[in-house]
Amino acid sequence: MIATTFGVGQLVYSILWFFLFFVEIWLMISVFIDIFRSHDLKGWAKALWLLLVLVLPIIGILAYFIFAGTRCVPIRFRAISTRSNHSATMCSTSQAPVGPRPKSCPSSLS
Repeated sequence: MIATTFGVGQLVYSILWFFLFFVEIWLMISVFIDIFRSHDLKGWAKALWLLLVLVLPIIGILAYFIFAGTRCVPIRFRAISTRSNHSATMCSTSQAPVGPRPKSCPSSLS
C-alpha cells in the first residue's frame, strides 16, 4: 500500500508539489485567457507570449505578469462589465426574450 510506504514527510512533500503544479496550471490558463483577450497585442506578439509560456512555463508566466501584467486588470474589468451588462439586459422585464428566464437572473426581478 502507498500509505505504508510513504512517511508523513513524503506525503506532505507530495501534496505540496501537487498544489504547486495545480497553481502553475491555473496561472498558465489565466495568462492564456489574458493574452487572447488582449486587443493591443498583435498576432506575432501573442504567438511569442504563448510560445514563451509553453516552452518555459514558470519564467514565461512571471515575465508576462511583470512586463504585461498592467494590461491584465483592464481586460478583466472589461470582461466583467460586459458580462454584467449582458446579464442585466437578459434579466430585465422590458427586454427579456420570449421564453423562460435564464437561471443566472436574480429572483427579485420576477
